[in-house]
Amino acid sequence: MAPETTETSRSDVVTVVGEPPWLTALAWTVLPVAGFGLAWLVKIVAVWAEDLPWAPYQEIIKFVLKVVPEPYLTVAVCAIGAVAGLVAAVLLRRAGLGVTLAGDVVTLRRGGHQQEVGRAEVASVFCAGNQLVLLRPDGGEVAREPWDLRVEPVSDAFRKHGYTWLEDDPHDADFRVWRPDEPELPAAANAVLRARELLREKFGDGDPVRELRRELAKMGIVVRDEEKTQQWRRAHPPIQKSES
Repeated sequence: MAPETTETSRSDVVTVVGEPPWLTALAWTVLPVAGFGLAWLVKIVAVWAEDLPWAPYQEIIKFVLKVVPEPYLTVAVCAIGAVAGLVAAVLLRRAGLGVTLAGDVVTLRRGGHQQEVGRAEVASVFCAGNQLVLLRPDGGEVAREPWDLRVEPVSDAFRKHGYTWLEDDPHDADFRVWRPDEPELPAAANAVLRARELLREKFGDGDPVRELRRELAKMGIVVRDEEKTQQWRRAHPPIQKSES
C-alpha cells in the first residue's frame, strides 16, 4: 500500500500511513456478517438442544423460546450478533497504528492515544520485528509502538520527509533480560521495572505501562518487551549507520 500524501502548500506535505483501505472495508463487512451468522447458528443449536436432557441451560433456553416468539427471536438474536461484529470491527480498527508525517512533526495514533514527536527529537527510525521505533539523538527511544503495517510504505514515508531510516536496531546487542533487583540498575529503576512487569501481566500494554516507560527514559533506561520478559539497556549515542 502506498502512503496517502496530501500537498497542503509548497513547503508542507502531509503523509499518512495506516491500514490499507481494503483491510478496513473487509473488517467492517466480514465481522458483522460473521457475527450475524454465528448468532443464527447459536439460535438453531439452542432450539435443537431444548429437549435434550444433557444440554446445559435448558431452563433459560425454554424461558427465552417461550417469551420471545418467532420470527422476533431470530431477528433479535441475529441483530445482536451483527452488532457484536460491528463492535469487534471498531475495536480492531482502534487497535491499529496510524502514522502521520507533517512538517517537522511525527504523529503516532492508536485508539485514543496520540503522541506527537518533533523532528529534533528523532535521530533515526527503524522497524524491530512488529514494532516501530523512533530513536533519540542521545540513543534513547522517543517511541516504540507495536504495528502490523508493511515496512516499505512506512520507510518510504519517513525517507521522503528527510528522516534517517535504519534497517535494524543499532543497539540490539546491548539489550539484556531484566531480572528482579538487577545489580547493574539503581533501585529506583528496578522498582519501576517491577511495577511495569505487574501491570503488563494484569492489563497488557496501555497508558500506565507507557507512563512507566517514560519514567525509565528519564533515568536513561530503554526498555523493550519480548513475549513475557522485559529487556533493558542504557541510552547512549547511537551507532552511526549509513542510510539505505
